[in-house]
Amino acid sequence: MEKLSRTQVEQALDKVREWFPEEAENISRNKELIIDHIVNDKTPKTDSPLRLIEPAIYAERERLEIAGLTACEEACGMVALKRP
Repeated sequence: MEKLSRTQVEQALDKVREWFPEEAENISRNKELIIDHIVNDKTPKTDSPLRLIEPAIYAERERLEIAGLTACEEACGMVALKRP
């Protein structure tokens, strides 16, 4: 497999931030750690912030659960949230 360059990873992260704006803050805050992890093929240390980040979508899932939706309604809602 071809090794990715730092520039390629930065461009990919920019695209991910564009596609998933709810994750943009986490990605920006941890950009250097993410790049290092990918470019140098390093496993994040046990205490790395990359292992502690909770995806923003989990917060949205909790909001839907509070609404008292069935599992099916919740799944439909999660799919709808990801649509452009």
